[in-house]
Amino acid sequence: MLRTTVLVRRVTNLSDARYCAGMGVELLGFPLTGSDALTAAAVNEIGGWVSGIQRVGEFDNSLSAAEINALISACALDYVLLTEPDVHLAPDELARPIIWLLDADQLRTAPANAAFIVLTGLTDLADTTLLELLTSPSYPPVLLALTDETSATEAAEVLAALPALAGLALEGGQELRPGIRDFGALADILEALETD
Repeated sequence: MLRTTVLVRRVTNLSDARYCAGMGVELLGFPLTGSDALTAAAVNEIGGWVSGIQRVGEFDNSLSAAEINALISACALDYVLLTEPDVHLAPDELARPIIWLLDADQLRTAPANAAFIVLTGLTDLADTTLLELLTSPSYPPVLLALTDETSATEAAEVLAALPALAGLALEGGQELRPGIRDFGALADILEALETD
């Protein structure tokens, strides 16, 4: 079990899915648009090997609400993650709660009814705007996106400095070959977040 909520984005292989589920990751994000998009069949095959996770479909602004809803159904998604802040979709058009990916400069544009905000590009942990929003009861829960260069020690420091964070967002990676994967920083961070 992990001591905070973790979303692992861009999961494209079974190795990542199984490792993350085994470590207690709650949210697994599967890209459904873009160059590394998975098919619904691939999401279901990977998802069929793991339990205890919630499926998050990741979308850019290339699909309509109807197309996203079709994939929600086909992939048994629990959440929709919108990676483009200018997506013109009303939350009530989609059949699942929305997670918004926002840069630190876009903090104040977050829709109040978002399920989560994945915050990227944060460079100042003492940013007063961020601290104000994190502690506001009307602001959605925030998952701070960490980079591949973030160490386990730095991740722990972030959580200590920002106790109002809902959790962290990490990214999956590529297999060296089917079934073989060096988890590197992802493993270090997840192991550091394990509870006794």
